Amino acid sequence: MCTAVLTKSGAETGETLIGHYDFQLSDNVVQKMHYGNLTIYEKSIVYRPMNVHLAEDIFCANYVGGAGSEFKKVVTDGTMSDNVDPYSDKMPSLYACAIGFEEQILYR
Repeated sequence: MCTAVLTKSGAETGETLIGHYDFQLSDNVVQKMHYGNLTIYEKSIVYRPMNVHLAEDIFCANYVGGAGSEFKKVVTDGTMSDNVDPYSDKMPSLYACAIGFEEQILYR
């Protein structure tokens, strides 16, 4: 499960401080390529931790199945088939079954 960081905006909660930055440029004449490397030193500092809250378990991550659009197949003995690779993105995750319908009006 994933966690989100909720903060109150503004400098009273914290700041991101940016320090020294360096840019280096080099050339590869044979391949006619230019290579650039930017290095930035920065740090986020929280002045008031009471303005920061961690909201835990708000989003699912690394799940094996679900949120798909394929129906599971029913085998002849009435059980569901699991002949699909469980680590595949195409794993069926929808179930369908017939439910008897009976028209009744209940009065109390």
